[in-house]
Amino acid sequence: MDRPTTSSPIVIAAPDHPALGPALARFAEELRAETRYFGRRGRASRKPTPSFVRRLVAPAPGVRLAAMVDGRVVGAARVDATGPDGPELRIAVVAEWRGRGVARTLTARILERAGAL
Repeated sequence: MDRPTTSSPIVIAAPDHPALGPALARFAEELRAETRYFGRRGRASRKPTPSFVRRLVAPAPGVRLAAMVDGRVVGAARVDATGPDGPELRIAVVAEWRGRGVARTLTARILERAGAL
């Protein structure tokens, strides 16, 4: 898979603004179309479960951030306080943007934000 090239910076945004709804919906569709699972079940699953994607992108109390490039959401993270074992960090990056530091940047920013709250 070719990695996209862009001179645009990755922008970290709070995705709860209604204007970002369509970009977040496209991101969710990209995740649902993948054949890889993000989570505890590992690579044995065919793709992200609908509940994982929904919990990642749906508005809910807590901390949620999105990584954007040229208006496109390429990654998202949330601290999900409803996890069965306590708060969980949920994070996903679309396939063509993996390995470029998006998840690392999102993790650092969401932990900073959660700590500040």
